[in-house]
Amino acid sequence: MLNKTNYLCSNSIKIIPIISIITYGRFQIPRKKGQKLYDILATQIAGEEFKFPVVANVTMFGAIVAIIKLISRESAKKTVESSVPKKALEINLKALARGFQSLMSS
Repeated sequence: MLNKTNYLCSNSIKIIPIISIITYGRFQIPRKKGQKLYDILATQIAGEEFKFPVVANVTMFGAIVAIIKLISRESAKKTVESSVPKKALEINLKALARGFQSLMSS
């Protein structure tokens, strides 16, 4: 169950609020007033903008960092730099930056 300090980020799945229930795919999640929900189109962004859907996870990571502000964007960038193969670094950093921006365009 979500409480006021939890966030729900979905990836390209339409969230339909029904009274106090959120339909998320096949699941219903009880919702309390004031909870924040974000529909981040990470798979769509990764596929359409980068032609590389596998970076959807990094796009979603960037969006989550922007939402919860638990770590800095610079720390997120360093995490990606230390976690992905060198040959995939450039596209992953672009996906991370796009994830940071995804809230502004949604």
